[in-house]
Amino acid sequence: MGTANVEVTANYKDVAPVSYTTTVNNGTVTPTTAVVAGTEVIITANEPETGKEFDKWTVVSGGITLADETARETTFTMGISDVVVTATYKDIQYWIGAYTTTGDTTQGTVQINSGSKGSSRGQNFAYNTNVTLTAEAAEGFRFVRWDIKYSPSAGVSATNSNNPTTVNALQDYYYYAVFEADTSTKYTTTVNNGTVAPTTAVVAGTEVTITANEPETGKEFDKWTVV
Repeated sequence: MGTANVEVTANYKDVAPVSYTTTVNNGTVTPTTAVVAGTEVIITANEPETGKEFDKWTVVSGGITLADETARETTFTMGISDVVVTATYKDIQYWIGAYTTTGDTTQGTVQINSGSKGSSRGQNFAYNTNVTLTAEAAEGFRFVRWDIKYSPSAGVSATNSNNPTTVNALQDYYYYAVFEADTSTKYTTTVNNGTVAPTTAVVAGTEVTITANEPETGKEFDKWTVV
């Protein structure tokens, strides 16, 4: 301090607000310019490639919280640092199912790729995956064709006589294996102590009636034994 009274004045100037940018990988941002903290920002993922669908957003940096990370278009409130987000995608899954028309294995079985055999098999596959379906006829039957549907409740849209057959997972498919009795093979029925109708050899699936002879005096019919 000198030898006189001193008077000073503090002066101020406007401070430009700090703005922050948003970088969107695989998408766009609104507004496109840098914004101040507290501004609502909209991000939109690009249209997915064929066979893909939007999965979720990943926040790379910026420490923000998204309104809905699983929505293709969502929002966040800008914080106090630049933001980087990435839109991610996943393969579309389609159901490929194989079934017997009878709903059981009496006439045959179905199989997907090298999986187990049964009357009903199915699972989801990524878009454009090649899937092998195989039908195996039971003894006395033969494979005829596949009846193809696009949903379980829909009508038959197409047929396919190839077995095994290859299905390309471009949508949901339901393949129903159609079997029929193999008329080239016939079977006889021998009835001890009785008769059979028809008396001739028959193909698989034919209804056969067997009748026991009248019992001897003092006897009554008990039961049948399959030998």
